Amino acid sequence: MILSLLVALLAKEEVAVIGVGFGVALALQRRWWPSAIVIAGSVIAFVATLKLIIPAFADGAPYQYLGRYASLGRDEAEIARTLLLDPLRARSARK
Repeated sequence: MILSLLVALLAKEEVAVIGVGFGVALALQRRWWPSAIVIAGSVIAFVATLKLIIPAFADGAPYQYLGRYASLGRDEAEIARTLLLDPLRARSARK
């Protein structure tokens, strides 16, 4: 599973979010160390992709799809905070 996740991370930036889900699934199975490694690695990969890799290839421009989530926050951290602390607001923002 971890090898598949690593290969998928090379193709699409959103896969890191799915990796967090894999980590949660591992935690529900009480596999603490693999869970912690997958979650931490996924978060690091997501932040590195959005803050370093994408801007490097876009001549310093920010992540172009961030505007889709403007109703949830001004930046990635605020959007993540909203998703964790107020998931109903995120659900209503889809409409």
